[in-house]
Amino acid sequence: YCSSALTSITDPDGCACGTVQESTVESSYLDANSLYFGRGPIQLSHNYNYIDAGTALGVNLCTSPDLVATDGAIAWKTSFWFWMTSGTTTPHSSIINNQDFGGTVNAINGGLECPSNGSHDSSVVSRLNAYCLTATQLQINVLLSFDGCTNLETKYNACVASTTDCVACSEWEGVTLSPSRSPSKTPTKAPSASPTATPTTTTKSPSSSPSSSPTSSPTASPEAKAILEPYYGYDYVGGGNCQAYHQFQQHTYDYLLFETHTDVFSCPAVCALYRDMTEFQGLEFGSPSLDVGDEAQSSCKCLFDHNTDLPTIVSQYGGSPTVTGTAGDGSGTVVGVIEKDFVDCYKVAPLEAPEEIVGFEYIGPGLCLDSSDQKYDFISISVTSGFFASECKAACSPFSPRGFHAEEGVSCRCLFDDGASIDGNTMNDPTTGDGGNGPIVYSDYTGDGHCYAYIPPPTHAPSASPSKTPSSSPTTSPSSSPTTQAPSTIPTSSPTKAPIIGTASPSSSPTQSPSSSPTTASPSTSPSKAPSTSPTTASPSTS
Repeated sequence: YCSSALTSITDPDGCACGTVQESTVESSYLDANSLYFGRGPIQLSHNYNYIDAGTALGVNLCTSPDLVATDGAIAWKTSFWFWMTSGTTTPHSSIINNQDFGGTVNAINGGLECPSNGSHDSSVVSRLNAYCLTATQLQINVLLSFDGCTNLETKYNACVASTTDCVACSEWEGVTLSPSRSPSKTPTKAPSASPTATPTTTTKSPSSSPSSSPTSSPTASPEAKAILEPYYGYDYVGGGNCQAYHQFQQHTYDYLLFETHTDVFSCPAVCALYRDMTEFQGLEFGSPSLDVGDEAQSSCKCLFDHNTDLPTIVSQYGGSPTVTGTAGDGSGTVVGVIEKDFVDCYKVAPLEAPEEIVGFEYIGPGLCLDSSDQKYDFISISVTSGFFASECKAACSPFSPRGFHAEEGVSCRCLFDDGASIDGNTMNDPTTGDGGNGPIVYSDYTGDGHCYAYIPPPTHAPSASPSKTPSSSPTTSPSSSPTTQAPSTIPTSSPTKAPIIGTASPSSSPTQSPSSSPTTASPSTSPSKAPSTSPTTASPSTS
């Protein structure tokens, strides 16, 4: 728990690391005051947290870290300090502003539990059980969001489904009338925040109001030059270089740098080439570009896990980066920022359609492209104010298009393969990139419109083939003579229907003579009706 790279002479600083001495109290044990392991209600750990907590409290925790275990007041003070100050999004902010239990887990132990690496699954289960037990005892019927901790929602669902791992959570699910844990079920901006502004607050001095208002809004958001909408597929993290989680050091990512991008909205179009890669983690938009020292230019960085083969990525996926850089050892999800002027960090996130359309998949902002980056021929639909995706889909559906491109209140285009024709309608060619064919694969992130691709209905191969019945024939009547039952006369649906007949009258079936069954089933009888003729025709083994 002591990193030599984070000492009192480095930034960020930490307590000095040295040789750990044997305890003078008990032989074969280490001196506790030389170790920075987890102590206190929040398990304060690592030399860099001990020095910062000690500075905040006015106590030298570098020389006496064991005070966090032996002095109750100091133990609780370090816990409050960590809760209110740690991470880009503090645990306090996760609860008050985001209503996100997962965010607190990520701030406290995210490197080991968000997601858990297997060896810490038991810790995740223990934490979930404690949370559910508290919710049950306090009769709370809505759990906070788990979004801030990767895979915590999945762990919770699996844990509850097991019925034995998360007993407290299973009980909470069972005793709660309308349990909820997903943001889609519970508003993330809870109405419960409004009662704090009760009529009694009007009697307070106006000077007290400003002191509380800053804590209710994120401090990082105003620093962004522009926040990308969810349909771009990124979440804003903060002002500075994107940072990966590491328990000791600040780790940035390898990157591809693209220059002369005038605004942040053009950066997603550059990095869209790499969105499907698991190594791709996000983007940084810098204005002006601090990397090349040109104050007149802006830059866009597409960020990748450390040791990603970037030259191969460019050759396979395309793009013309100015610089291929290895910035640090960062890998995995972006968890915060290293503050830096004129740079904004965004982590990759799922694309969120501005409007969900049944039968069509949202591809992304911009024009629709095929697998060769070609645009499609189109029919223009006249639009009015407020005309958007659902109206565009309704207008295009009769033509069975590849998809459509809609810009709210501006345009609606029904898209078709190159050279297609629709009777009574004018087919238009795109200005550039003519030749789109086949399924829509990408969007080009240009303009203010949105691309939707048609989802063809599923096709079902016939599964009730008579060719499969001979394999089931011997099981239908093992006691009767094989020569009395021709496989071709056995209906394909009998294996599923026979048990229903048998259970309808279990006592009558065994009284029937097995030898009589074959004589009642004439080959000319329609197979589809055979099982429903009479329960008495079913063989004993069937019932």
